[in-house]
Amino acid sequence: MTLIKYKLTTMPEETTQPAEQVVQATGTTRFGFGQLNQPTPMWVKWTFRVEFLINKAFGVWMASQTSLSLEELKNLVLWATLIDGFVWGLGKFVGISKDDIDK
Repeated sequence: MTLIKYKLTTMPEETTQPAEQVVQATGTTRFGFGQLNQPTPMWVKWTFRVEFLINKAFGVWMASQTSLSLEELKNLVLWATLIDGFVWGLGKFVGISKDDIDK
């Protein structure tokens, strides 16, 4: 058994970067292609996160079922994955209007 020693060094000052400050944007929520590059509201992010976790719990439940055939299991996993992608995609089309952020 060999021990590995690490030498901890600090980064030179010129290579460090300032920390990013996250500010919650408020304003009118809009839906459409024009919102792809706009900030996404927190309620949309949390809706996707909750849906994603429920889908994963459903996947664990499906894996524990012995009464499901492989074909049924495959179809359920496919639909759960499609729902994840659909909800995530819808969330990307929701944004906060840039005019409201600048106010």
